[in-house]
Amino acid sequence: MQLPTSEQLRIGLRRWRELRNKTASDVATESRRGNNAFSSGRVTKWESGKTGINYKRLVEDILPAYQIEDFDTFIDFCLPPSIDDITVFAEKDFGNNPIVPGIAVQSVSVGYLNKHRTRLDRVMFEPGKKQQTSWAPHIGHEFLFVQKGAIVCEFAVEERGQKKTVVIKAGMAVAFPSALFHSCYNNSDTESAELMVAKPSYSGTAGLKPK
Repeated sequence: MQLPTSEQLRIGLRRWRELRNKTASDVATESRRGNNAFSSGRVTKWESGKTGINYKRLVEDILPAYQIEDFDTFIDFCLPPSIDDITVFAEKDFGNNPIVPGIAVQSVSVGYLNKHRTRLDRVMFEPGKKQQTSWAPHIGHEFLFVQKGAIVCEFAVEERGQKKTVVIKAGMAVAFPSALFHSCYNNSDTESAELMVAKPSYSGTAGLKPK
């Protein structure tokens, strides 16, 4: 997984705090709920780049204080979206690395995972473009798999920017950063289509839009 630079990281922390309408004092207050409390001045120094951030402290102390509940989602949030990050999977690609059958002797319980797990949506489309999903970005990343029919996916870095169009048919999939403007619709005027969508289940994902 690509990690953000120190500059992208500190900008991401500030943007996340501002999207939540929180002050540096709010973050410092939240830090007192954990084992390592810090001052609002320390928050300002992190966001200005005057104090470095190591990843151990980021995950264990800083993200909880900012009320960021999913590290992977935050990494997506810090990295600028790019059309080059769209990956299309053909049906044949799913056979390249088969899963070896076996028995799970241990697993992490859902209760332990809390919100740190994947949300899975089943989306049904009637024939035609009239059911096109909204043209919008949000936080996170997505993986779309077509169960039935064919889906047209449109992407752009900016709302009115140049679009990249991808057609994925049954058995195919596409992965992309959700910070791209994106929308999908059925590619047939006569047949219905079905799409499975996987994305982070973090409760703030759909409500927060990257600036």
